[in-house]
Amino acid sequence: MSFNKILAKKVLGHVSTSGGKSLVLSAATKTSLWFRPDGAADAIKAPLEAAVAANESAIPGNTAEVIAREGNHTSEADSRSHITAVCVDDSGNFIRTVHLPTGK
Repeated sequence: MSFNKILAKKVLGHVSTSGGKSLVLSAATKTSLWFRPDGAADAIKAPLEAAVAANESAIPGNTAEVIAREGNHTSEADSRSHITAVCVDDSGNFIRTVHLPTGK
């Protein structure tokens, strides 16, 4: 599968980690492979908040923003229900793609 680059995003809000760090939460609205309407992006907010809170250890320490690229799903590479998210630093530089299990 080819890399699915995020070209546009919508900020959904902020969440504070247990350590007190504030993270921006966003959802991709356009990637190199697809387009997501704003309404569909908004629907990712609550599941993303819950997934980030439940999986803080998966988020690199220098992350400033977590961008949901794919909503809750399973895949051949990861059979758990999860949200695929991209972590970026405060300059917008890519850090890592993470799978945030949702338990659904």
